[in-house]
Formats: sequence, structure tokens, C-alpha cells
Amino acid sequence: MHSWQPKFVPNYGGRFPKASHTQREEEILKNRKLTCQNRNLVFLVIIGLLNTMVA
Repeated sequence: MHSWQPKFVPNYGGRFPKASHTQREEEILKNRKLTCQNRNLVFLVIIGLLNTMVA
């Protein structure tokens, strides 16, 4: 009943595909962060313009 090998082998075998997959995910996350930063910048500019128009 004490079989450690079936638990160990899938984890070891699954490492390599996950490594390339996580690199792709990191690229996607970087792109998302950049778009979020751009959105925040545009939002701040619009708020600034509205504030100058109101004042």
C-alpha cells in the first residue's frame, strides 16, 4: 500500500510542460499589467481634464 512512486512520477513528468506554460502565462500577465497601467493613466488624465473644466 505504501507506493510513493505513482505520486512522485506525475509531478516530475508534469514539471516541463508547466515550465513553458508558466512562461507564457507570465507574458500574458505582463501584457495585462501594461494595459491596466495604460487604462489607469488614461483614467487619471480624463479626471484631471474634468477637474480643470469644472474649476
